[in-house]
Amino acid sequence: MIQDDTDRLIMSDSLVGMLPSLDQETISAAEESFVVAALDFDFDLIVGSLSGISIENTASTKIDIQVSLNEAYSVVKNFSTSGLSCRVLYLRFGNDEFCMEGPFQVISSKIMELDRQNKMCVLGVDLIKV
Repeated sequence: MIQDDTDRLIMSDSLVGMLPSLDQETISAAEESFVVAALDFDFDLIVGSLSGISIENTASTKIDIQVSLNEAYSVVKNFSTSGLSCRVLYLRFGNDEFCMEGPFQVISSKIMELDRQNKMCVLGVDLIKV
């Protein structure tokens, strides 16, 4: 077997010439067009694109992130049935990462801006540091 360590991009003939080249400058510009947020809950890590955040003081944070409808439903269901806590809140913008250590108690959860076609929505979570 021949071993080749060269990175290759394989695509359909119909896509050749249709996609822009992905040089480092293009990748960096894309990374700096959104903020990635992650909430580390007791039951799962939820990651999505930041829609909004309000850090009112060191103990109270409200965050809205775009996630799949399935993930948002799971958060709301877990909050409603057994309560939730969040260990850590992460934010990442380009190469810069910000971390807020918990634990946080979830005091509110909501689903907004449903995109039924793409099965996405905005998950709103209010956190209080305990």
